[in-house]
Amino acid sequence: MVAVDVTGLPLAVKVVPASTTEADSVGQLLAQIEIQNQADRLDLVLVDKGISNKRVQAMGVDKSYEVRRYGWGKQPVDPNTGKKVFKPLKHAWKVEAAHAKMMNSRRLSKSFENTTESATAWANLAAIQILLREIR
Repeated sequence: MVAVDVTGLPLAVKVVPASTTEADSVGQLLAQIEIQNQADRLDLVLVDKGISNKRVQAMGVDKSYEVRRYGWGKQPVDPNTGKKVFKPLKHAWKVEAAHAKMMNSRRLSKSFENTTESATAWANLAAIQILLREIR
């Protein structure tokens, strides 16, 4: 998982086993951000509707940031044709773009890692590479 800031640049990276639930993954990523002393940079954390309201509320307890559930509601309809139309979610495209940038790293796309620690190290290197490209 990759946490991105409002600019779409990586804030933290956490690799978890595929069997980890989405809510647990987000919790671990937020813990990683706190370990890195970056939690003060957060005002709002958006999570998708794969996480229950109860878990979202628990994630935001005693934190300096708000955790809000955000996602797909009713799909918009074109008033002229009556057909459903695609409307991108505000801010969500930044996360998708960050994931796409991360996957441009050839090493990550091959998935040769045997441990989550090794995979995390390579994901962090890819995030650093993205940051360095952006500040040029």
